[in-house]
Amino acid sequence: MGHVEESNISAKWAARRKVLEETGIYLKLEELNYWRTQHYYKEDQWRIVHCYKAEIKGIPNLMEPQEMTH
Repeated sequence: MGHVEESNISAKWAARRKVLEETGIYLKLEELNYWRTQHYYKEDQWRIVHCYKAEIKGIPNLMEPQEMTH
């Protein structure tokens, strides 16, 4: 059984951006693997969240936030 989310490159880009914003860790797209999709009901509508797991083989690249480099 395949998932559309596995090949959804825009969802992977969004997941990578979220990790970078929250942790400062820059991941390669191939390090992100589709894990599951969660559905929940909030504010009178259904929401869908695509979840990914990172499989890092080595030391991740830590990026400084832009505000720290100016």
